[in-house]
Amino acid sequence: MGHNKKNNKRPESISLQKNIGESSTNIFQEPNINFLESKIRFSFRMCDTKKFCIRKLTDIEIVDFYSVLKKYEEMTWREISQCSHKIGLTYEKKEWDSYKDMSRDYPNINNFMHFRVKNNSLFRIYGSRDKDLFLIIKIDPKGKFTTHG
Repeated sequence: MGHNKKNNKRPESISLQKNIGESSTNIFQEPNINFLESKIRFSFRMCDTKKFCIRKLTDIEIVDFYSVLKKYEEMTWREISQCSHKIGLTYEKKEWDSYKDMSRDYPNINNFMHFRVKNNSLFRIYGSRDKDLFLIIKIDPKGKFTTHG
């Protein structure tokens, strides 16, 4: 029946909070950092299919979208966390409208982040991390989903 681990209390979703209401941008402060050496994987199971979905992308945006996913899938979470926010992950702060909107729509998730599809572009992919999986929540090629409050 499966293998035994000394500590099998690994949380399903790890919070990026230090204290209630205080978000952290340091991925290394999390209680279980085993995922850091894992390659990033992506899931669309949480994606907002009404407004922010891959079906809304143009042909060129789809090419850019898949190119960046391919690039990130070759990286570990540690590697992407050490990138500049212009090409890596940006953690949503609780005071930002984007965090408030996503936490209202996804109340069981308490860490949200985004990455840019191209440097300095408005095209962003919003999501959350569950172990080594990046859960894609919103695909926003035009910057319609506000980042800062």
